[in-house]
Amino acid sequence: IQEYRQAASLLVRLRSLLGHIDGRTGRIHSSFDDRQSSGRLSSTGPNLQQLAKAKTIAGEEFRSRDAIRATAGYELAVFDIAQADIRVLAHAVESFPRTAGEHL
Repeated sequence: IQEYRQAASLLVRLRSLLGHIDGRTGRIHSSFDDRQSSGRLSSTGPNLQQLAKAKTIAGEEFRSRDAIRATAGYELAVFDIAQADIRVLAHAVESFPRTAGEHL
């Protein structure tokens, strides 16, 4: 029953992409919104963030994110930049040759 529910849920999400396929190009064109205070992007029409990661159901692997393809000659890039500003700042602080007091 659990595997059936997982497969049914995956199928519902994949079927929802069908309504967003452009009849002229055969491609999905999502809208992106960057108005979040955190600086993150969100997508709508369809929400590409809801595409499931690779799942194994009944011994078979399903990669629903493979439904999204780049235009020929281009590549899709995926970035996880959670707390990137903090990481960059920490790296910069470690690489400063002088302390803040010495700098002043």
